[in-house]
Amino acid sequence: MRTRLSLAAAAVGALVGALAPMASASATGPDVPSGLFTSPSSGADCGTSAPYTTIDNTDISLRGTFSDPAGGVLSAHFKIWPTGYGTGADVADTTISVVSGSVGTLVVPRSVITQLLATDGITGNGTFSWTARIEHGSLASDWSAECHFVFDGVRPTPPSAVSPQFPDGSNGWPANTGQARTPGTFTLSSGGVSDVVAYAYSTGWDPTVRTVTTTAGASVDVTLTPPSSGSWTLTVYTLDAGGNRSDSFIYRFYANA
Repeated sequence: MRTRLSLAAAAVGALVGALAPMASASATGPDVPSGLFTSPSSGADCGTSAPYTTIDNTDISLRGTFSDPAGGVLSAHFKIWPTGYGTGADVADTTISVVSGSVGTLVVPRSVITQLLATDGITGNGTFSWTARIEHGSLASDWSAECHFVFDGVRPTPPSAVSPQFPDGSNGWPANTGQARTPGTFTLSSGGVSDVVAYAYSTGWDPTVRTVTTTAGASVDVTLTPPSSGSWTLTVYTLDAGGNRSDSFIYRFYANA
């Protein structure tokens, strides 16, 4: 028997009884849910075909439009599970109330997402499938086509930075360092985190955060020019494919006059 997990559920327009007239289920039954989508977005067509969109370590909303020709208050039935599994306790099986013709929303906390993965022995990242159907009285629609997304529950480790022109000054002013108003090359590295897709950086003389993209966590070079002599900092963090952000790394260096 599949375990029903406790999920935070919200249905747009799902106030029952007083807000919608009672109606009997139509003879043909309710329609298959339409307009299914995930928030954050899982891409075109709700991720029905690979490659699937990666979503970061956050709560995830499952949404769709639920209708029956007879109108009234319906039950929107959602199921979500790690793709390739879904045979028991690794299925979140939840029903919410929704007024016919409106959008129903089921919020799946990230704690539930990670619990589903852990049930199947998966840590960190995992692909999910979900589907929905409409139930009205004794009748039910067919299940919708399956939606998919990849959940990335792991933040990248902090990056690093080095510069041959402006060496590390964390232990004080180096004997040999570059001059102010002279460009230097700074190499940003992800520490081997293969799903890093971008570095974001700013400097002590310019707080504007700039982003440079990368592939598979490869190192990148940026050129920076300290405007005057003295102590300066370069602050860097990384973003992975799911949008998870690492802690910042601060590189301190000095420029000669």
